[in-house]
Amino acid sequence: MLIIFLLSGTIHAKDYLFNELISQFTNLEFNQQKVFYVKDFFISREETSISLDSGYIYFCNPVLDKKAVAVFVGSGTFSFAPPLPVEQNQLEKFFKKKKMFAQINSAFLIFGDSTLYDIENVSSASIHEPTSEAKDALSLSIKYLINKSKSDIPEDVAKVFLNGSYNDLLYAQLDLKDNDGVILKYNPYDDEEIQLKRCYGSVANNYLSDVIVQFSPHYPTICLNNPKDEIDILTNRLECEIHSSLNITVKSELVAEVLKNNLKWIPLELSDKLEVDSVFDGNNNQLHFAKGKENTTLWIRLNKTSNQGDTLRLKLFFGGKYIFRTLDHTYLASSLGWYPKYGYREKTKFDINFIYPDNYTLMSIGENVSMEKKDDKFYSKWVPKDVCRNASFNVGPFRLKQGKNKDSCNINLYYITSDQIDGIMGDLEQSIVFYNKIYDKLDYSTFNVSEIPYFHGEAFPGMLHLSFATFQSNLKDGHNEAFVSHEVAHQWWGIGLDFVSYRDQWLSEAFSEYSALMYTQQAVGTEEFFDLIDESKKELLNIRKTFLGKGVEEGPICLGYRNNTLSTQGDYSTIIYKKGAWVLHMLRNMLIDLTNMKEDKFFALLKEFFITFKGKRATTCDFKNMIEKKTNFEMDWFFNQWVEGTKIPKYTFAYKIEKRADNQFSIKCRVKQENVPPDFKMFVPVKIVYDDDKFSRMRVFIKGAVAEFELPYVPLQPNKIIFNDLHSVLCETDTESWD
Repeated sequence: MLIIFLLSGTIHAKDYLFNELISQFTNLEFNQQKVFYVKDFFISREETSISLDSGYIYFCNPVLDKKAVAVFVGSGTFSFAPPLPVEQNQLEKFFKKKKMFAQINSAFLIFGDSTLYDIENVSSASIHEPTSEAKDALSLSIKYLINKSKSDIPEDVAKVFLNGSYNDLLYAQLDLKDNDGVILKYNPYDDEEIQLKRCYGSVANNYLSDVIVQFSPHYPTICLNNPKDEIDILTNRLECEIHSSLNITVKSELVAEVLKNNLKWIPLELSDKLEVDSVFDGNNNQLHFAKGKENTTLWIRLNKTSNQGDTLRLKLFFGGKYIFRTLDHTYLASSLGWYPKYGYREKTKFDINFIYPDNYTLMSIGENVSMEKKDDKFYSKWVPKDVCRNASFNVGPFRLKQGKNKDSCNINLYYITSDQIDGIMGDLEQSIVFYNKIYDKLDYSTFNVSEIPYFHGEAFPGMLHLSFATFQSNLKDGHNEAFVSHEVAHQWWGIGLDFVSYRDQWLSEAFSEYSALMYTQQAVGTEEFFDLIDESKKELLNIRKTFLGKGVEEGPICLGYRNNTLSTQGDYSTIIYKKGAWVLHMLRNMLIDLTNMKEDKFFALLKEFFITFKGKRATTCDFKNMIEKKTNFEMDWFFNQWVEGTKIPKYTFAYKIEKRADNQFSIKCRVKQENVPPDFKMFVPVKIVYDDDKFSRMRVFIKGAVAEFELPYVPLQPNKIIFNDLHSVLCETDTESWD
């Protein structure tokens, strides 16, 4: 029997130390006894350095008894040289240069190491009032660092003070003479330690900044075991009661392995809609915790320091208004924030138990291993077969339509809107069969699918959320089919085969997007397939184009979520989904046998890639290596252009047909290539069209500003030549006369 309760009779053990950390930073002042003149003082972290050439460094009062914060005012220089071409391009896009060497007016500094103690030991302090420049630098930097309304502070900075140990963390907000203000971070807790942010100032009383450059000096070596993570949550047993008010109360029992030494605090993620009541360790000792009212970070203070190899057992009690209802539609504040998580990549074994009113229907991830009704409540238990990254559920006054495809997979479709349920069920059944055939058969016996009152969809192991709009739309142009089958495809791409880092996230989204396009081609037709491909091309070619010109240039696929910045909002979906799908489309057409149009190589490539990395994490490099293995063809040039690059070519095509003395026909071609670097190259199919619906196809290799070539002689009189046949290359095309 499931029992959910909150310890309303206990004292909430909210932690004073974390609140004191926020308070001390918010009210930070200078220590007028600690002002030092510095000259030629260097601060370096890998590919970046700050030189305090001449000026005064003003110590701030200790924070939690640690001397770590200071402000420099004077003459200095900032040197920043990202080693990766993609990050150099990012720097150039926002700062008009691939390397930075800038003059510093002032710097707000936080050190995780003993730098300030070293300055104190080798220099003589003077006593004088901080300058207005120092005061302004301190005031502005604190506004960027601390979100007062959320009682929020960056995790990496908080750990320096809460754990009380030394490390190489550096946080530096720099006022540059000829550029916007920037924030440089060296974060030893992140896989990509070095980060440069651009400061935008105040928007609605919030001080905003964007990550412009981020990298690791060890890139592309990224450990699949998440080397910077401090814990790994092995199991999470959840007991969630949904009340008639749609408030929830939850008990979460976590078992985690400690991965690092000297662990005193644990930051977990939990929705800002939920309030934590209490936290206990495995011995039922109550633990101190802290969580701001509008904050998603829950800080838990351990009773004793934990070290690598230790096992942590935690019990958390929390609840709040998390489910909402409008007419017949219910919706969750977030599909993921209802339980505590650590990071976004961990995989956990879940055991999920629900109590909910009997006038609602509930579905979750995994198998529904038990179900019973007592009085006016249902009690259900859901257990996924394998470990997984994300767990979710949906609850509402659903009706149920059941289906079963020819691969004996049961499909439960929970719906509110009945208009298009037959079509949706058909796409669910057929797309699962289609992907089972071209990739590999998954061993889910049941798929649970529910309608949500949003315009997006989501996928979880054996479970999908589909937009209400799909249940209402009767469009027959392929959009509905592509939407449903995209979410289905995530069972293979993103869940079956996972990705290593945000730079590889297109292996989930783009592969699902193109899988959906291929399903739509089979289910609806090739014409609709090409219409969808062309629609995405127009979107890519017209990003931020206006009559005034073009705004900030879009980023590459390998930037993942970083494509969404304050000046490039919406680029994530356009670049990762749409351009990523085009990358696969171009590979597909490069591998087609143009003599018989067989696509065996492309489908064998995807199948082997999936099977090889099923249940594992893969990188973009893994996919490139797989292509090279299957084709014996070096592919660095392709991935440099299309995954790490941003340029899209424009081709202007001209041709001239001449009859030869032997009655054959020669075809001379000229292609002008624009908007790309001089060494940009691509294979492009050409179709020669004759009378009586006859035609022939061949590939041409285009490189350089102008390419002139002659096609093999043909015995029939050509009527026209089609350049970029089969919509094979993401490009703009135009034609001109030969003369």
